[in-house]
Amino acid sequence: MNFQSLRAGVSLLALMAVPFSAAPLAAQQAEPVTLQPVVIEIAPLKSTQEELVEGSAVLAGDDLERRRAPTLGETLARTPGVANSDFGPGAGRPVIRGQGAARVRVLQNGLDTFDASTASPDHAVVTPMDSAERVEVLRGPAALLYGSSAVGGVVSVTDGRIPMHRPKDLVEGMARLGFSTGSSALEGVGSASLAAGNNVVLHLEGFSSDASDYRVNGFASEEAREEGLKGKVENSAVERSGGSVGASYLGERGYAGFAVSGYSSLYGIPGGHEHEHEEGEEEEEDHDHEHGGVRIDMQQTRYDARFGLYEPLPFLEEASLRLGHADYRHLELEGDEVGTIFENRGWEGRLDLTHKPIFGLKGVFGVQASRRDFQAVGEEAFVPPTITDNAALFLVERYETGPWQFTGGGRLETQTVEADGLGLERDFTAVSVSAGASYRLSTDYTVGVSLSRTERAPNAEELFSDGPHLATDSYEIGNTELGKEEALHAELSLRKVRGPVTGAVNLFATRYRDYIFRDFTGGERDGLQELRYRQTDADFHGFEVEAAWTFLDRPGLALSLDGSLDYVRAENRETGEDLPLIPPLGYTIGINAYTNHVDYRLELAGAAEQDRTGANETETDGYAFLNASLAFRPIAGNDDFVLHVQGRNLTDSEGRNHISLLKDEAPLRGRELRVVGTVRF
Repeated sequence: MNFQSLRAGVSLLALMAVPFSAAPLAAQQAEPVTLQPVVIEIAPLKSTQEELVEGSAVLAGDDLERRRAPTLGETLARTPGVANSDFGPGAGRPVIRGQGAARVRVLQNGLDTFDASTASPDHAVVTPMDSAERVEVLRGPAALLYGSSAVGGVVSVTDGRIPMHRPKDLVEGMARLGFSTGSSALEGVGSASLAAGNNVVLHLEGFSSDASDYRVNGFASEEAREEGLKGKVENSAVERSGGSVGASYLGERGYAGFAVSGYSSLYGIPGGHEHEHEEGEEEEEDHDHEHGGVRIDMQQTRYDARFGLYEPLPFLEEASLRLGHADYRHLELEGDEVGTIFENRGWEGRLDLTHKPIFGLKGVFGVQASRRDFQAVGEEAFVPPTITDNAALFLVERYETGPWQFTGGGRLETQTVEADGLGLERDFTAVSVSAGASYRLSTDYTVGVSLSRTERAPNAEELFSDGPHLATDSYEIGNTELGKEEALHAELSLRKVRGPVTGAVNLFATRYRDYIFRDFTGGERDGLQELRYRQTDADFHGFEVEAAWTFLDRPGLALSLDGSLDYVRAENRETGEDLPLIPPLGYTIGINAYTNHVDYRLELAGAAEQDRTGANETETDGYAFLNASLAFRPIAGNDDFVLHVQGRNLTDSEGRNHISLLKDEAPLRGRELRVVGTVRF
């Protein structure tokens, strides 16, 4: 750990003691405040953060705007317990507590994203952040409601493509325009909702952005140093555009809505990872280099529908149905030549039935089903065409008595993975159960514990891969004999939710039996490292700490401090070795000032050194970035016009993301200034 990271970590540990030692002092300087409960829409029964034992986070409003980035993973990278598996600025998926890909479910408006992001880290998640209005994170198992692909956690992105409220006036909408110096990025988004009569609302939105190669401090890699390419990461440009049209009927007894949306993205893969050409193909190789290496050209067309009834039956409060279907396709371009084509046609539907209290129990039960028709054609078609079918039944219940709250539930899920070309089919049945209890120690403090047992069936990539995968610099070989993996999870939390000092501590541990992982065997095939999927026993454990202290609160001025600290460690229980691609200790410290017209924030965010490495993995130095931002409102307390100005990595420090497979070719961004203006009407 370098001195800068160590000093920041020690300072943050001192801040973490505030909830237990500084509260009396804070009470003398500021009147006690009560925060409005933050509702987690994707949690069981739409729980508040106070009611949940598991860790959670919500990004919306100014907080989301300050963190907004081209990808979902980069947007959430400073959220406690969340890291980014970035493969350059065009592809980044969230990693929660060291778990990613097939163990973290990403949702778009409550349903699957229908992309190929779980197949490879260079495949982007189709969750356009340009139009995102809210991002929710549940850390820890969320398999009861969202399936075995959520054993590590779930992330949900919400936008307004299906309008769920009537505009106060005839029309309401927003427009946002922004520019970032680090990559000369220009971004624009606009949306409008129109009330067509008393019950019908129409919605239209669109967005576009264009960013060139982003700058870093010094040389991005040794190759860049040799070629004299200083100050930027080659082949990291990103272009994105998309939009949607939607309509809803909002009545007293229910609602119905529909939307069709489109998304396209063209982004480069830093470091090249070009296909190795055989002898006699030198001319094509030069041609590829001229076009900057490998790029991915992605398109998706998506259809969403949402229906709901209030009190459809005497014992039900609400019945809601969500349906989604999408056609996804991306081309992996080597120069102007198409190397591989990935396609995914999928659909998903879920019915949630919320019942009225029965003997003090309040809960939700329902059914969920989905299909994924995936295929890859070309030089890097390391996965054969497969069809994956899922179906599930689930139930979650809550019971409250006095200061106690109990939750429990279960999920029965079936999965069939079929590879017609190989004549193979695997069937699985997974059972997951969970129970938790929380106790209000006082009006300010809540303590809770949760226990769960979840099962996850292997996916198509883990079962049937057999081919070169240049993104991981490997020849991947699946294992058709893989069985289900089982996880036993325990979590303990302490929260303070009222007063000038608020905060939360989450301690967690997960013990896996037959954990599925990618093992580099040490051999080679076709000039690439041989990688085989196999199973072992593994342990994950760690913590997240968050705290905020409003030490001055008076008319026209409020001052506060906040901070977070997160850590996870993962070990192969059979060998005692550390597992690869585990995030290091991360931290954030911020000081805020809120006035009638301008909100200010100064922040130090970074990570410690990661020297607990797995096989074929190198250590990564720590880093610390200094960020600053302000939000200016010409009319006090009015969000009709807001100007955000942000300085990111002001000291132009070098940082590398340990869990990125491109950390040696693509460091984190250097110093940049971002200016964004938002108008609402």
